[in-house]
Amino acid sequence: MLNDLDEAAPPPHFWSWKKVIFWPLGALVAVIVGLWAYDEKLEPYDDLQPLEAADQDPSRNGYYFLKARWEILPEIKQEDKNRLADMLSGKTSWDPALVDALRKGRETVLADVKEALKRPDFKSPAIMAFDDPELSRVSEMVKPMRLFAMEIQAAVHAGDMEKAMEIWEDMHALSTRCIGGSQSLMALLVGTSMQSLILAKTNDMLATGKLTESQVDRLDAALRTDLRHAEVWRRIMRGEAVFSRSLIEVIASGRTDAAFPRHYKYARLLLKKNKTLNRSNEKHRFLAQQGFTTYPDIQSAKAARYLSGDVEAPKWARYADINYVGTSLSRDDDGSFQQVLSSLRIKMLFEPRALRVKIAILRWQQTHPGQWPATLRELVPDFLTEVPEDPFNGRELQWDPGKKIIFSVGSDWLANDPKFKDAFAWSATDHASPGLRMERPPAPPP
Repeated sequence: MLNDLDEAAPPPHFWSWKKVIFWPLGALVAVIVGLWAYDEKLEPYDDLQPLEAADQDPSRNGYYFLKARWEILPEIKQEDKNRLADMLSGKTSWDPALVDALRKGRETVLADVKEALKRPDFKSPAIMAFDDPELSRVSEMVKPMRLFAMEIQAAVHAGDMEKAMEIWEDMHALSTRCIGGSQSLMALLVGTSMQSLILAKTNDMLATGKLTESQVDRLDAALRTDLRHAEVWRRIMRGEAVFSRSLIEVIASGRTDAAFPRHYKYARLLLKKNKTLNRSNEKHRFLAQQGFTTYPDIQSAKAARYLSGDVEAPKWARYADINYVGTSLSRDDDGSFQQVLSSLRIKMLFEPRALRVKIAILRWQQTHPGQWPATLRELVPDFLTEVPEDPFNGRELQWDPGKKIIFSVGSDWLANDPKFKDAFAWSATDHASPGLRMERPPAPPP
């Protein structure tokens, strides 16, 4: 019989293959769950709340007065819109029958603007949520703008340049007040669309050669209107921050009607709500401060395009992102805001400045018949106090005397040829190569 000292030694202890696999796997799962469950603390964002609500009384707020009047305007048929666009651009001859047809049921639009401009206020609403019905209603404000352009052209066609100037000045005042009262990005885009159409009609009026010196002075003075672009942009970024937060809340709640179709019902599982909200608020603060900053070259512009640490990641890293939905929302914002800002730089800054240069060149030609200035510096100081600044790189606007085009470096920061839609377009609005023509072909005969 064996005693304790004589017992056989236990077999050596070995890790089984199950332990080798499942212990590290369990630790890895614990880490992943921890990372997935962890979210940041929500930082305060009182500085990104709307400043004030719009007064909705039509007797005090011109925006709501026009909205009520223009929401009930009859729609223009698409074929008539196309015919009117061709007529206004000079592709087709003047058609009095089309003008009379488009006036029916819309006779009061000119008087509506004069009445709206008497109101002390002109603020559009701040759109707080992506499903706010006001988002689509804002576009009602741009409905009659083709009619205004038509009425200016009708006055020019009749030889009544003073009437054309009066309508132009009302349109300009309307667009200025729309821009100044904008509290959402959509409202600002509507206002700048009005502004762009007005500037197109300015080219048409100048091309007639029938404006008096005092009328040209009025155009020139109006084009110097300060649209307060930086101030308006900062205010709008407050509203857009609210809009973005509403979208993040919708996705976090698991609703299936989110604005972005690819974010399905279960997108909230890949959304760190607080981290995404903090990132969104930080981005809107950055955009509010840096929106219209000029950069000397494309390298500087690219370096400033993203916030610190927010760089384009390779595809494999994107799919490994534990906050995939939040990061993709941020990336979407980057691209869309850059496009919007490029468009605003052109419509709010480049086009008015280029038109002032155009007026200066036309006046220069009165003392230099049949000639074109070799450089824009020749216009200073007699016709311009200084050559206007390019809204992209902060240097002087550029001039091609051979092609008779005033242009900007655009969103690619390269001095390439402007891309005009066709031979009848006064302006090139492509973000990468905006420009303004001094001449275009005459309209075809009736």
